[in-house]
Amino acid sequence: MLNLPKFIYHLTPAVPIETVEFRHIRDGKPLKAMIWKPRGKGPFPLIAFDVGLQFRVWEIPLAAKIMARTGYAVMGTEYKRIEIAKGEVQDITNAIEYAHDNFSFLDKRTILVGVSMGGATMLNIASKSGDKHHVQAVIAMGPFADLARAFYYTSGYLDNHSRTDEHARLLKLYQKYAFTTPVKEPKEFELRSPMNFIKNIHCPVYLVHGRDDEIVSHDHSIELYHKLKEYKKDVYLKILPGEGIHTPLKFKNMVANFNFWGFARTWNHVHKILIKLNTK
Repeated sequence: MLNLPKFIYHLTPAVPIETVEFRHIRDGKPLKAMIWKPRGKGPFPLIAFDVGLQFRVWEIPLAAKIMARTGYAVMGTEYKRIEIAKGEVQDITNAIEYAHDNFSFLDKRTILVGVSMGGATMLNIASKSGDKHHVQAVIAMGPFADLARAFYYTSGYLDNHSRTDEHARLLKLYQKYAFTTPVKEPKEFELRSPMNFIKNIHCPVYLVHGRDDEIVSHDHSIELYHKLKEYKKDVYLKILPGEGIHTPLKFKNMVANFNFWGFARTWNHVHKILIKLNTK
């Protein structure tokens, strides 16, 4: 069920938002990071947000602002090396630690929110240091369960579609930032596949996926859901109509195909989860 009035309200400037820019150091390299937060001293829980490989969060600040208007400080960082569900892990962890050590407007709680590849990254962080960083929940939108399966799906899609296709353009990033293949380095793909490390997650996991997703099929989230259930983890799955978070963000495509509805419903559902988590 949609909860549009509150969601639409948080799309507007009705709740004032402040931004804080900072630099944190990773292996001697300064990395830019930004926080969007409600005005005031807080304390606010921290959302570490990874939007996947297409953008950095300051390039699409509306998503951060929507989440900040639900009462969170929302942080995104650049990366020293983009490497699906691996290279970003330490950079995000480093930024989380810097933020908690230096900003008094934060309380101890952390929520991990990730889109697509970013969802797998956040699941990885929760498995490695969730307890240390007081992670209260992971919200993964359109995540993959098995990187090798996602890699070979990409190969098949690219063989049968024009490289100018919006889905193909995005899928090429899976191969580019894998830096290798499952045959050449199978261990790398095992280590970066959430199915192999979710047993170490000790917080609730929320999986949100579009039924018609053509980038990462929704059965990846179904697989993660059942594996987490088998481990007796606290997990929630929502499959929504449409392509979900992977809807091509080209206006003419969205209008021609009327496929923006799944994208909007995904964010509306995440919005409701965040409000629920912040009232516990």
